[in-house]
Amino acid sequence: MTTLLVVGAKFLGSAALKIGTSAALGYANGLISNAFDNRVFEGPRLDSFHLQTSRDGAPMARIYGRVRLAGQVIWASRIRESVTEERVQSGKGGGPTQKNYSYSISFAIGLCEGEILGIDRLWANGAPLNIAGLRPRIYKGTETQLPDPIISAIEGSGVPSFRGTAYIVFEDFPLDDFGARLPQINAEVMRIPPAQSERPRLETLIRGVNLLPASGEFAYASDIIEETPTPTSARPLNMNNLSGKADLELALDQLQTQLPQVKNVSIITAWFGTDLRCGVCEIKPGVETKTRVMPDATWRVSGVTRGTAYLVSQTADGRPNYGGTPSDASILQAIASLKSRGYSVTLYPFILMDVPSGNGLPDPYGEEEQAAFP
Repeated sequence: MTTLLVVGAKFLGSAALKIGTSAALGYANGLISNAFDNRVFEGPRLDSFHLQTSRDGAPMARIYGRVRLAGQVIWASRIRESVTEERVQSGKGGGPTQKNYSYSISFAIGLCEGEILGIDRLWANGAPLNIAGLRPRIYKGTETQLPDPIISAIEGSGVPSFRGTAYIVFEDFPLDDFGARLPQINAEVMRIPPAQSERPRLETLIRGVNLLPASGEFAYASDIIEETPTPTSARPLNMNNLSGKADLELALDQLQTQLPQVKNVSIITAWFGTDLRCGVCEIKPGVETKTRVMPDATWRVSGVTRGTAYLVSQTADGRPNYGGTPSDASILQAIASLKSRGYSVTLYPFILMDVPSGNGLPDPYGEEEQAAFP
């Protein structure tokens, strides 16, 4: 038996040596092959391109109020092709190369006749368009507007200013998400009807506004505040729009455009009352949740932190009934942003009575409560 075991061990050792030698040779051969593999693979490449509707002599829209318009392409550059190369992973020591192509284009879309207030929203192929990073330039159709710089740079001198025509320009608009085709762009355009008399208009009479929503832990922050519900995900708490701006900044842009005579802004900020009975009611800053992971921000109000703050009441499925008290840091950011735009600022304290069922007045009411609340 001992002899058999020794012979078997020798056989296994010899086989293992052969297998190890083969693997080493195969690995070495792979390194040599990869080192001399200069093949280049190419990804999909565009061979034709179609523009959005552009028709000579088409009628120009004249709108009043708030209207969604498609417009027409009034200028477009040549399509721009960008190439990136990356190594195809096939082991160490080199290997073939993959070429990837991406496409972009600069273009202008004429919207309507006359001077507009601005553009509120954009769509591409019927879906809301996220303009963060696109930086579209909007020309309101004034009689003094100048030529767009990208059109001038490409076409040279003598390009039109399209005065009296509202239009929008996109520079290096990425086409990869739209199948390398220019999407159908729609815009929500705002325009005030011309005055019919010399009497002042409502939008020119308003001098002060109250800034809402009053609640929301970071509703007034001018920086975008993100929370990380999981280690691999993040979501903004104060960017509920497609402009790429914080809600406050977009709201103030709209305020300046639509109510240009406003000079005073009151920031409404809410704390919470806990009981309908004055003798036992407490006024506290509140939070929406006791656990919120935010890498770059901390909620704090008047020295109160998230762990010691009042927790606002919840719905049956665990959602807060109110937004929390705006943090002190977000209020300071709102004041700074308003001041930089030339507004005078007032703080407007507000109390939200957060009295869930079973709190406040007893049920059924006793004689004392019935007398107090007949």
